Formats: sequence, C-alpha cells, structure tokens
Amino acid sequence: MQNLSILLCFGMMFLFTCTHHETNETDCTSTILKQYKMVPFTGQTNYCESLVLYEYQDQPYFVYDCCVCDLIPNPVDCDNQSYCLTNGEYDENKCQLFFEKSRRIGVVGVLE
Repeated sequence: MQNLSILLCFGMMFLFTCTHHETNETDCTSTILKQYKMVPFTGQTNYCESLVLYEYQDQPYFVYDCCVCDLIPNPVDCDNQSYCLTNGEYDENKCQLFFEKSRRIGVVGVLE
C-alpha cells in the first residue's frame, strides 16, 4: 500500500509539472505572436512572414522568417530578448551554435 501511495504521489507531481510547463510555453507563444502582430498558424494558409519555434536548453525561442526579406536569423526568447547578441553585438559563433544544438519545432505564427 505504501508503494502505491509513493507511486501516486510521483505521478501527480509529474502531471502538474508537465501541465505547468505546457501552460507557460502556450502563454509565451501567445505573447510573442501579439508582439509580432501574428496569428497562430493552422496549416490552412499560405504565408510569407512567419515565426518559427525552436527549443534550446529546454527553453522556447522564436525566429522571424520572411520569404522576401534578407535577414540574419535572430532567435528571441519569451521576453523578446535576442539570443545572438553579446554586449549589443551580433555574435555569429553563438548564433551558429544555437542552430546546431536547437530543435526546430515548426511554424507557430503567420502575419495577420
């Protein structure tokens, strides 16, 4: 009976931890989409400007993409802070490492 109680306790902790993480990521995505004046991507529309979600070190990052723009990729976190800037300068090595080590989740938003 004691083993069942311990198992149930760990199961509940896991359940609440996962739900909290997913809720924070959803809130983060919604906030970033509003800042970029975008709507969630449903897969039902063609797009040129989008936000792509990446995961790096268990944190979400977003990269603005534009099919007709010449842009340097600039991942931002949930606070819209650039990952690739070091002391206000674009750090190419740091950014390259990000894209080598991160996991691309996919398009999460498109321009309204």
